[in-house]
Amino acid sequence: MLPRDAPVYVALFDGLSRLGFVEGQNLQIDGQGFELRPGQFAQHAAELVKAKIDVIECTTLAVRAVQRATVTVPIITVTE
Repeated sequence: MLPRDAPVYVALFDGLSRLGFVEGQNLQIDGQGFELRPGQFAQHAAELVKAKIDVIECTTLAVRAVQRATVTVPIITVTE
């Protein structure tokens, strides 16, 4: 997985900030996701869905596991 300070995430969080979404104010980031291995994607996705989160952002490596976990939670996919 990509580290949180990877350019793609820096750009994503910068864009969200410009739209008014600020971590710690009205945006919560699940930091566990940055350290996951592919074999952990499905279980973590299921946990996020169970927690009733609003949206899941993931890389293309994790998107299939996330799609299997939910049909109701919006999914944002980040490509490298």
